[in-house]
Amino acid sequence: MAWNKGLPFLQNEKHPLWKGDDVGYACLHKWVRRHKPKPELCEMCNKALPTELANISGEYKRDINDFQWLCHKCHMKQDNSGRHPSLIFSAENMKDLGFDLYGIGSIAKISKHNREEIKTRIKLVKNIVNKRLHVFGVTSIDLMQFFKEIGVYSIDSTTPIKEAIYSGIIYSNPFRRFKISTKHFRDEWSKKYGFSNILNTPLKCNCPVCNLDPELIMKRGKKVLNNLRAVHNYYHLKKLIEDY
Repeated sequence: MAWNKGLPFLQNEKHPLWKGDDVGYACLHKWVRRHKPKPELCEMCNKALPTELANISGEYKRDINDFQWLCHKCHMKQDNSGRHPSLIFSAENMKDLGFDLYGIGSIAKISKHNREEIKTRIKLVKNIVNKRLHVFGVTSIDLMQFFKEIGVYSIDSTTPIKEAIYSGIIYSNPFRRFKISTKHFRDEWSKKYGFSNILNTPLKCNCPVCNLDPELIMKRGKKVLNNLRAVHNYYHLKKLIEDY
């Protein structure tokens, strides 16, 4: 029970700790639940029982008319997979802990289907914590460039090393992906997949490996060769982001 229950002179705007529109996600929802009566049916489908409060404008204002009572299914539809409320809740609470660096992950699977949704989620969290944000598991060049644009502090990616292991070579400005010329990649792989061209000789490059010997990135069969090719790939990935 709230300590000020039954004391109207210490409630809402009259409370000394009243935050107005600066209230956090969780507290705002508690306030709306107290002031917005729950209808008998979901306000969107008018069929199922309403179980969840959903913000309408996305601005999370202290206004009961900016919220609606929905069933879980309609809430999922409105929030584009239903993850935004939990993201906001987590980001708000982590922000209150006062860390200097935050991280967010689990975006690799979404990247295959809906990159715009990833952009929405990362931008949402970045705007809330408003500090250094690290994004784990970024596989796409366009996402990396977008994260730089909105001020994401750092990222990590396994794309360069995975490409290296599977005989892939990356070049920057413009972005190009190649597979080392072997019978498998020329005769079988290239017929099934079209996202990389076949490379017969290394292109001009100033990475540490190619400065030593450009042919090193074309060699296969040993872990140390994969690692050298990965260094080359990370070099060009870094350039793609820096020169964006």
